[in-house]
Amino acid sequence: REDLLGSLERYIREVYAHLRGKEALVRAFTSEAPILSEATRRTLQEFMLKRKGLLVARLQEAQKAGLVRTGLDLSAAADLLPDAVRSAMLRHTAFGDDPESVAGHLKGITEIFYLGIKA
Repeated sequence: REDLLGSLERYIREVYAHLRGKEALVRAFTSEAPILSEATRRTLQEFMLKRKGLLVARLQEAQKAGLVRTGLDLSAAADLLPDAVRSAMLRHTAFGDDPESVAGHLKGITEIFYLGIKA
């Protein structure tokens, strides 16, 4: 609650590691979503909305603590962050970025996001 930047850094690294461990699945769902059955898409959407809801709740807590500026669309922020991390992972796994480059990229995502939401 007091270290918003540090919390964001940890969250982004965790999301990245999780997505990287499931790269093939992420790629499949990203490219095949339009042709999945309605039931499968609904299940995926429910899962994603649940995860997004958790992030929105955490951002709301930070906002109440005075760490996140008021008037911010927290739903949009909660969409933006995982999308940026997923995009980075897909690019890194496709083009083989070195660990230093990945770390620098994740740090950049963290800083840009933090500067956009901080109070």
